[in-house]
Amino acid sequence: MTEPIQLAVADLGSNSFHLVLAEIDHNSLRIKQRLREHVQLANGLTPTHELTQEAQQRALKCLEKFGQYTRELPYQQVSIVGTYALRIAHNLQDFLRQAQKYLGHPVQVISGELEAQLIYQGVLHSTMPTQAQRLVLDIGGGSTELIIGKGDVPRLLNSLDLGCVRLAEQFFTPEVTTTSWSADAFQAAYFAACHLIASLRSQYRQLGWQECWGTSGTLDAVTQVLAAHHWSDQPGVSARGLDQLRQYLLSHANLDISTLRGLHAERARVFPSGLAILCAVFDVLEIEHMRFAKGGLREGMLYQLAQYHLSNPALLVMPIA
Repeated sequence: MTEPIQLAVADLGSNSFHLVLAEIDHNSLRIKQRLREHVQLANGLTPTHELTQEAQQRALKCLEKFGQYTRELPYQQVSIVGTYALRIAHNLQDFLRQAQKYLGHPVQVISGELEAQLIYQGVLHSTMPTQAQRLVLDIGGGSTELIIGKGDVPRLLNSLDLGCVRLAEQFFTPEVTTTSWSADAFQAAYFAACHLIASLRSQYRQLGWQECWGTSGTLDAVTQVLAAHHWSDQPGVSARGLDQLRQYLLSHANLDISTLRGLHAERARVFPSGLAILCAVFDVLEIEHMRFAKGGLREGMLYQLAQYHLSNPALLVMPIA
């Protein structure tokens, strides 16, 4: 009897680091464990895009923990990627050497385009099969990915220099512990996001879509808040529910965001900036409803890794979120 193949993928994001452990058994992929550390790597970038020693130490402390699961696995069974914060950092050589020592495997710093492709695959293979053309959105800590695809093929993809951590730093407060609401800061962040997204409007509207899916912590958080306040009459995020949330916040000056019903406290600091991006995407692209997909970048990485080990990848069964 063939032993299951053990897999590990790690996503070193701008806000959080994630590790997913899985196995392939008889063409089925089973997720065994998920680990997450709130590293906030993007908070450690200086104006000249240098990664501070403090941020590097936070990251390496997390990677030492991850390494307990990855060091002993063969290289063909592990995939580790860095996204926006590592893409733009200038002083990476020493950090990447130490990261490889802890993990037992190198970190691949991927382009925004490859990140978007993997996100699309993760959403595709963790939701019900469809022939509909899909718009997929991922709001990350440092970048936002927008993809239109049909079946296995992404037809249009973009990675914008727009993320919830970056906008929090730029328009809200540099203090990590501050979670007070500011309507003026929200409006400024919203218009900045609209400006960037507007450059994509014509090509996305022209290609069009029949389904709209979002993944990432911001989408999950907004979905939970809307449900907790009964502002959504269907799963996911509706334009109407999003407007109710926005109006509620704009009418409550000096609100402590961490007290918002349905919101996890650790998400509070970047929730207003993530919400500003989501509102901008909805308004500029005229979206009426967006469903939440649990699969994203990490699931796309798992699918890619699993395909390598199968003689007939078409038989691979991914778990449906």
